[in-house]
Formats: sequence, C-alpha cells, structure tokens
Amino acid sequence: MKNHEEIRQELEGLRKKALADYIQEFIPILEQERYSLDDLLDAIASYIHYSVKKPGHDDAQLDVVVRKLEEAAQEYRDFQKYDQSSKDSSPD
Repeated sequence: MKNHEEIRQELEGLRKKALADYIQEFIPILEQERYSLDDLLDAIASYIHYSVKKPGHDDAQLDVVVRKLEEAAQEYRDFQKYDQSSKDSSPD
C-alpha cells in the first residue's frame, strides 16, 4: 500500500499534467485572439506583482520571479524575431 507521501506526489504529478494539457489547448485559443506566449508571461508576471505580493512585505523572492518572467517574455519575443528573420532569409 502506498504511503501518504507517494499518493501526494502522484496527485501533484497528475495536477501538473492536467495543467500542461490545459495550457496546450489554451495557447491556440490565445493565438486566435492575437495574443502570444510572451503576452501570457507578461500577464502572469503582472498578476504576481499586483495580486500575490502583499503590500508592506519584503517580497524579494517574488520580485525575482516577476523579473524572470519578464525576462522570459523578452527572450521569447527575441526568439520570435530571430525565427521570423530566419524564415524570411531562407530560400523556399
């Protein structure tokens, strides 16, 4: 019989998979509405900054999370530009 920790880990794995499956279906809907992954990352960073952080608390770790999400969004934008320029310059 499984102990509580094994059950908890299994449930956590299932939750992560379910969320990954949801995101996989959600991203195309965002793209249909002309949003992109970097828009989603920016929105998550903003949500954390304005909704999760507690006023008057030193949330240095959350500041790092927000900064890294913002950096990830910028890196994705840079990748998209590079990918598009590669497609434009490659012969078909």
